[in-house]
Amino acid sequence: YIYHYVTEGTFDSYSWQVLEKKARFLESFMSGIATSRDAEEIDDTVLRYSEIKALAIGNPLIRQRVETANRRDRVKIAFRIRQRELLDLRDIVEKLPDGIGRLKEQIAAAAKDMDLYAANRQSVPMDERRAFGEELIEALRDNYQKPKERLFDEYCGFGVWLPENMTLDKPFVMLRTENGGCYRVEIDLTRPLGCSQRIDYMLDHLPDRLTLLRSRKREASRRMQNANEEIKRGNNYQDEMTELTLELGRIDSEIKRLEEEEKKEREARRKNAKQ
Repeated sequence: YIYHYVTEGTFDSYSWQVLEKKARFLESFMSGIATSRDAEEIDDTVLRYSEIKALAIGNPLIRQRVETANRRDRVKIAFRIRQRELLDLRDIVEKLPDGIGRLKEQIAAAAKDMDLYAANRQSVPMDERRAFGEELIEALRDNYQKPKERLFDEYCGFGVWLPENMTLDKPFVMLRTENGGCYRVEIDLTRPLGCSQRIDYMLDHLPDRLTLLRSRKREASRRMQNANEEIKRGNNYQDEMTELTLELGRIDSEIKRLEEEEKKEREARRKNAKQ
């Protein structure tokens, strides 16, 4: 534990005020907002210094004002964080429907492509696989940074397309169908037999892809529902911040009234002293 001892009405209040200013500067600097007009983060150390300063002043209204201001600052931070969250959620609600729509299309295409592959799947002799791979590798080497994609061949009912703007460090082909299916298959340019093997692997795992797409759609729908619910909740810090701001204004008015009364009393004493 750390204990702070202060005495009301002494130089302690000024000392803690100096520490408070230093702490605010350091917090702004460490958080990277030293040049900002509005510091959005207030370190607990800063708030503790200001509270101790208020205790040293001894005026109950001053203490109340510092405590109320500190509470408002904390609520203001939470309010701004919540506002950023709501902006992000609105962005999600705006963009997710398109993503969910694309997932629905991909799910429908994958389901049809599974039937297409089952209907066209056949056993291919080793020499034909090797010849297919050699021709594909040669075509991919010739496809380096071509501006348009080209159809290379058909494989088990799937069109094998050479992609546009392809680089040789990551060669690949795209499998496309009339159902709207589109699947990327990376190719090893050093293994001719591996070309058909990789395509077979992709097509054999279409059921897994379908399961993954359905899982992504459920997750996207869940995120959409949660985002809408959070947006409906709104920013629950708004009312509290308004209430604390009004309370702070009331305290300031009372402090100003007492200061004016004290000022009048001092002027009256000076007049009496002169008489």
